[in-house]
Amino acid sequence: MEINSAVYQQQGATGVSAQATRKSQVNLTDPRIVPSPASDNHDTVTLSQEAQDKVVTSEKTADPERSPSSSSQDLSREDAEELTKLKARDVEVRAHEQAHLSAAGGFATGGVSFTYQKGPDGQTYAVGGEVGIDLSDEQDPNATVRKMQTIKRAALAPAMPSSTDRMVAGQASVKEAQARQTILQDQQDDLLQAERGSLPSQIDDKQEDTTNISISPSTASLKTTIAAYEQMSAM
Repeated sequence: MEINSAVYQQQGATGVSAQATRKSQVNLTDPRIVPSPASDNHDTVTLSQEAQDKVVTSEKTADPERSPSSSSQDLSREDAEELTKLKARDVEVRAHEQAHLSAAGGFATGGVSFTYQKGPDGQTYAVGGEVGIDLSDEQDPNATVRKMQTIKRAALAPAMPSSTDRMVAGQASVKEAQARQTILQDQQDDLLQAERGSLPSQIDDKQEDTTNISISPSTASLKTTIAAYEQMSAM
């Protein structure tokens, strides 16, 4: 069976598959922490008119593309925790996929494709990804062996390979074993052919020996006849 391509699929940690998509979603359903109410004991500060004018001017000249929720300083405690997790997940996913891509070399069928999630700060963060990998056999079984060894290294390259990564590595191992079996069979066929090719020469040698043996009696008989003739002539 020929598998045209594989896609690294990330599950739990991040990972790879044969046209096997590797996606995972970060779990941000942790219990929310509600901030405690502000204390009633506080001081009252009154701004002068000049200070109030400066505040109004500052608000008008603020970046129009930056929404109030985009500032981490404006986030609630629960949103800040969610944002921290998203940022950590983004770093993990990118490192995982880059490890696959770097080890796959020319057998990667493209770059990394990420799945994004929008954070409470309005920015997007990678929470999953995939790398396409070519798992097809090469015409030369020796080339197939080398290719599958590379794919195994690529599948297990991340620090924490997922179950899907290990599955792809297993598929590559099977294909490598099949290619090695083909190489062994070819070697046996070549050896058998070489042995068959040497048989006609051995038969010819035996026939030549038989011919030499059959000539020897004739030669001995001829010598006996000549000797008898010479004796008769002497009389």
